[in-house]
Amino acid sequence: MSVLYRVANFDDAAHIALLEQRHCHDELNQDSGMMAAQSLSVSDMATLISQHWVVIAEQNSVIVGYVIAAKWAYYGNQGLYSTMQRHLAQTSVGMSKLTSKNTCQYGPVWVHSSLRGQGIFEGLMVFLVKEVKPHVPFMVAIIAEGNERSFAAHTQKGQMQVIDYLTFEQRDYYLLARAC
Repeated sequence: MSVLYRVANFDDAAHIALLEQRHCHDELNQDSGMMAAQSLSVSDMATLISQHWVVIAEQNSVIVGYVIAAKWAYYGNQGLYSTMQRHLAQTSVGMSKLTSKNTCQYGPVWVHSSLRGQGIFEGLMVFLVKEVKPHVPFMVAIIAEGNERSFAAHTQKGQMQVIDYLTFEQRDYYLLARAC
């Protein structure tokens, strides 16, 4: 079956928010007992759709995946994102020094569990990069240490590279970046 990739619109906000609430903890390490993810509300999704980047994958008019990227201003001074931005000051990709001005925060990304491994993640990444590229040259993400599936997808299929490591609230994360 064919998958359609497109920019999300306001009619998608409630459905994506529901998927985010249901699945935001899917990839967390259940052994750690730590829940670092938070779901996004319909209002959050509407803001992200109107001011940032939300890409969805549809199959038979059903959302089977989504990815979100946002400008750093969206996150304000939230703890984990402030920590990420501080680490950016010490990193570069090739000859380019990373800053909050030339990067955006990438994630979350979700693909329906029955469709993983079928290229939807890569399709979402390709479409998102085309949307983000006119605005910033790099996307930055974090992946919790121990989330091997996500780490493999992002470094192998998503063309992201580890640029640093960080610890936030006693949890370790890889800091990754990708040129757009």
